[in-house]
Amino acid sequence: MIRNSIILFIKSATGWQQGRGTAGRPEQGEAAGRPEINGDKGKESTRREIETGLSPFPGKPESGRIKAVPASPFFQVKTALAVLFLVAVSVMSTSQDLYGQTLDDYLVEAAENNPELRARFFEYQSVLERVPQVGALPDPELSLGYYIRPMEFPMGNQHADLTLMQMFPWFGTLGAREDEASRMALARYEAFLDAKNQLYYDVKTVWYELYELEGEIEIMNDNLDLLRELEELSLMRFQSTETGALGSGMSDVLRVRMEINEMENMVALLVDSRTPLTARFNKLLNRPANLEVAAADTLDVRVLTTADQALLDNMIRDNPMIRMLDEEAGAFEVRERIARMEGRPSFGAGVNYMIFSSPGNDAVSMDGRNMAMPMVTMTIPIYREKYRAREREAKLARESVLSSRENVANELSVQLSDVLRNLADSERRSDLYLRQTDLADKSMDILITEYSGGLVRFEEVLRLQEQLLDYRIRLLRAVTDHNRSVARLDMLTATELSNGRNKPATE
Repeated sequence: MIRNSIILFIKSATGWQQGRGTAGRPEQGEAAGRPEINGDKGKESTRREIETGLSPFPGKPESGRIKAVPASPFFQVKTALAVLFLVAVSVMSTSQDLYGQTLDDYLVEAAENNPELRARFFEYQSVLERVPQVGALPDPELSLGYYIRPMEFPMGNQHADLTLMQMFPWFGTLGAREDEASRMALARYEAFLDAKNQLYYDVKTVWYELYELEGEIEIMNDNLDLLRELEELSLMRFQSTETGALGSGMSDVLRVRMEINEMENMVALLVDSRTPLTARFNKLLNRPANLEVAAADTLDVRVLTTADQALLDNMIRDNPMIRMLDEEAGAFEVRERIARMEGRPSFGAGVNYMIFSSPGNDAVSMDGRNMAMPMVTMTIPIYREKYRAREREAKLARESVLSSRENVANELSVQLSDVLRNLADSERRSDLYLRQTDLADKSMDILITEYSGGLVRFEEVLRLQEQLLDYRIRLLRAVTDHNRSVARLDMLTATELSNGRNKPATE
């Protein structure tokens, strides 16, 4: 699209005349305007115009092509500027499409494209289709009997017997079956929401890992710049200082070069680690593995104001696994009621239509007229053990689900305690290493000045440089650990606590 726009812009900027006479007007037999671009014909016309730089007008000259007039040098300069402008716009647009994506954009894309999540949603829709099935009446029964030899009765000869019957379960049975199927469908929907929350957590976790990786690469490159400055400083001291002065040997230069070599190897390893991490992220979004991912520029440490008990209450109330088990328990409770209803009689209503012919006896008053007989039927559930067994089965299944719910709630409580501990630890570490990094930066400036004056040994400078590097990496990991813990808390409570408000993740 950008290429086509550039071509059209070049044509308008260069002022190439299309099909004009000497007076700049259409030649005889040529229409005054362009054809309307409608349908495939207009698309083909536009395509040929873009490819050849010519526009086919109706009533064109015999040559079949419109003559082109070359542009002046002024228009050629104008063309070059236009091309540069459009190329810049296209590059900026591409960059914006790539790097303008946020974590929320990736979450939406993952929810739309992840195949596992789609499978869970289709499973929910499949179970939902059971509701109209179980809530419908059984099909009516139609039976037809035909006598090869008519049955002779005093009122006539019977040739056929037609019976139509509709059965009806006990009152409330169909509604109960719909209720059970609906609850089972809701359980599958909660399983889908749990899969979505897990997917969101996985996307956030890998995205934070990418942020941490990019941050480490940046820190390592900054440290490389510092080591190269130290290399220049030690080399200058070696060249200008008398032999035997404090820290003035060539060994200082060699040591810092050894550090540079190791640091360059570490940077190369980190850069290589970007490929598998990007592939993991793109797999969650169901995208090509080599597609670039826009990492965050900065991450913040957010202090949660929600009390621990409130978080626990939210988790028990909103966690999809808890709600799924609640729906399953309700479904088995309804199934127990259905088993009792099935142990009661079912009723049927119908009609029996008998076809007669005249027996040929004038004395018979009915004279072969057909007969219709209303019918009512009822089942007698006398074998009670199977119905009692169905009730016990549903009751035991409900007890099993309630026990599983209690176990899941206990596990979630333990996970919540672990996440809250990690949050508090990451906040403390972030605050600590932020102060330590600031102090190490100031100490490094002072130590470099003292080393330049020959007051300290080079080993002390290198030791502080390694300590500063360690503090910066620890600070970066503390921030990412905090955001990962918040993401896990979001998954457990099914809320968006990282945005400072309780927002259901299912909305």
